[in-house]
Amino acid sequence: MNDASSILLEQKFGDAPLFKSQQDLVNQFLTLEGSPYALPANDPNFLRILNNLKAYISQLLSDTVSRTVTDSFKIALRLALEKRLQQDEVGEIYNRILDSLGKKNATLTKTERSVSATKNTFKDELSAASYVSYVTAKPMDVDNIINVGNFSIRKLFFNDLIEFLFRQSDKPKYYRFNFPLDTYCDIFWHGLEKTLNKYFNEHFADRDKIDRLQNKNLISKETLLHYEETLGNKQRDALPAFMQDPRQLSFVHQLIRELLTSLNQKRIILTFEVKEPIYSMPLIGLNPNEDGRLYYLLENDNKEQSLVNSSKEAFLIWRIFVWEKLKADKRSKEIKFLRDVKDESADTESVSER
Repeated sequence: MNDASSILLEQKFGDAPLFKSQQDLVNQFLTLEGSPYALPANDPNFLRILNNLKAYISQLLSDTVSRTVTDSFKIALRLALEKRLQQDEVGEIYNRILDSLGKKNATLTKTERSVSATKNTFKDELSAASYVSYVTAKPMDVDNIINVGNFSIRKLFFNDLIEFLFRQSDKPKYYRFNFPLDTYCDIFWHGLEKTLNKYFNEHFADRDKIDRLQNKNLISKETLLHYEETLGNKQRDALPAFMQDPRQLSFVHQLIRELLTSLNQKRIILTFEVKEPIYSMPLIGLNPNEDGRLYYLLENDNKEQSLVNSSKEAFLIWRIFVWEKLKADKRSKEIKFLRDVKDESADTESVSER
């Protein structure tokens, strides 16, 4: 707990702290005469102001969040202290609280800049990597992430896959996802299928994207011809904008099935059920078969994610004692896309190579 929070909620002045809780502080701000937040309880905006103020006070007093100390807060704080303290104490306590909040914000701002730099470095290294291995004990649902605004490994992976699919270079790239349960592999495939369906429906008229998939032998020439026919029919019939073309939906569904099957069979995207004790925390290995990098993924109680770049020594230890054994582990079970659908043309290549 930082000094400002301790002064307001823990330190005793007389026989009791200044405020019993954050809620007590919020209530004072809402009821004190002259407070910028003061509102009668029957005001139609009271509940909204109450919730906004609760969230603001919680973040302002948090050890992990940087929030601006507003003029309204300063005025309300001064009034609240004048009501609870002796007159000769108000100035000193008021200044101590504001000084503490200012120092906390300054420290967190530096940390946030460092975290941002780490994330940007990771994005660049992820894009440049030829092999990505992700280890996590939690399901990785890649569904409905296209419009996710905050930092998200799921979103980064999806964007990296899209970049790989449509870039000019034919340089190969491979992804291996390791989960403790086979059902988590199924969740991953299902979510990725839904997200790609949404993406290709939104970009259905972009002929270059379909051409690129065919040029990389990820879809067949027959599928390309089917696309041209479907697109032509869609343009000819010109349905109202609010209506979805059932022929387009059906084609995209089959396209994504073919694409993911191809990516899986060509060993570009693999999912494994791994029973080994490797899940102390989520991690991402970039080019683990070479002189690569290792990132740890941390998540707080608010589901906000951050990355920690490991040392070279930590990467080498992980590579020797975890990654090399993981590749050779006969108990690791590959879980294929659409494993419940019989596919006589499925690739039977040994999984031990990746």
